[in-house]
Amino acid sequence: MEPVPDSCSIAAAHEVSERLGRRCGGSTGTNVWACAKIAAEMAERGLKGSIVSILCDDGARYSDTIFDADWLAQRGIDILPQRRKIAHFFETGTFAAG
Repeated sequence: MEPVPDSCSIAAAHEVSERLGRRCGGSTGTNVWACAKIAAEMAERGLKGSIVSILCDDGARYSDTIFDADWLAQRGIDILPQRRKIAHFFETGTFAAG
């Protein structure tokens, strides 16, 4: 099991949603973040293999929560740093420091 903080799950859900052109929910964000982290770690170690996941949810029910900037702000959830990190992974296959 790979622990994934809420801010990382939500950031990945936002980034995947934008890239796919359709919303994905928090469970998908969690899976994508964990898979990206594992893939980056494998690459760093020179390991090869496959990682399989699914898009768990369509994100439709999250318009008033994880896709609402006010909801995030009220809870003190800043997804920008994690969003940059997962976007960097999508572009390079590595996680940026920080």
